Amino acid sequence: MKSKQGVKHQTALLSILLLSLALAGCATHGSMTLNSEAVSLDAGATFQNETVRDASGFDWGAEKDRIDIVAALKASLDWALAQENLAGSGYVLRTEIVRYEPGNAFKRWLMPGFGATRLEVVSKVFSREGTLVATVPVERYVGFGGGFTIGAWKDVFQDVAKEVVRVLKKGRGKPAAAAPKGEERA
Repeated sequence: MKSKQGVKHQTALLSILLLSLALAGCATHGSMTLNSEAVSLDAGATFQNETVRDASGFDWGAEKDRIDIVAALKASLDWALAQENLAGSGYVLRTEIVRYEPGNAFKRWLMPGFGATRLEVVSKVFSREGTLVATVPVERYVGFGGGFTIGAWKDVFQDVAKEVVRVLKKGRGKPAAAAPKGEERA
């Protein structure tokens, strides 16, 4: 028979393991690379969400629960910029959906990682003159969970938009440090 201390120890280890899986299975990652031609984004920078384009190649097929992923991301970015008081006309934001997979909550419940919901975007920040100033790639991945992740295929758009805006806000006024060389024009 196990001691009370042994049972508590096992329960604590199981709790830590489950928490680790939950945190690792649902992640949003974003960063910003400033173009070497730009010293920084202005400290008080604002952004006009000009375009969102779908380059994912995702096909809904016969799915009945389909959404317009371009409209969903555009609306989410507009909302997130407004929430952080970053909506304006200082810089132009052009975003491309690189990868979208709606996933399946039941499959995630059966086996973590199977049936994952994933959204990857690349937002590019341009000056009003059309010079690329910064690139913000963001990925949202939901690979673990069951019932509480139902609807993740729609929620990822707001999560990604919030992360894009968080990265933009954090990057305002920062120097271009070791940004890659090169220039892209609109």
